[in-house]
Amino acid sequence: MNGGSVCLGKVDPAKISLYNANRSRRSQRLIAPIGIMFTLALLPNLRGVFVAVGATPTIIPVRLVYAATLLFGYTLMLVSIVNGFVVRAEGNTRFSMWTMSIVIMLNALRDPVFIILLDLGVQGAALAALVSQIAAMNPYIAYFAKRRGIVLARLS
Repeated sequence: MNGGSVCLGKVDPAKISLYNANRSRRSQRLIAPIGIMFTLALLPNLRGVFVAVGATPTIIPVRLVYAATLLFGYTLMLVSIVNGFVVRAEGNTRFSMWTMSIVIMLNALRDPVFIILLDLGVQGAALAALVSQIAAMNPYIAYFAKRRGIVLARLS
């Protein structure tokens, strides 16, 4: 599913043309509907997916809690990943690196709060990851809103 966006990350920044910029915009527009479709397809079938990949009966309930919680933010996570690929394809690897680093730090800081202090357990770990990924959207929104790159993303 991320194959198209991975190819986008391999574009030489010096060679980004109008064609590649249009492909990048197309990837940004398509990823949200794709994420929603995958969420709707996976959510009712999570148990079957885990059984198919060999999860033991002991671990399935824990995986279901984590995956069901995280799956609600799956689309936003995909949008964030694709935006990171676009920014890196434009040659602004440092911006993307700092954004990913901030997400990791936020997740590491929020995990103990959600898991221990709020006593949410596995669901807390998923919520911490989800909230951190949503926070990652803000730098990308600012990046594209200020038109700092070659790809000019619009909500149209």
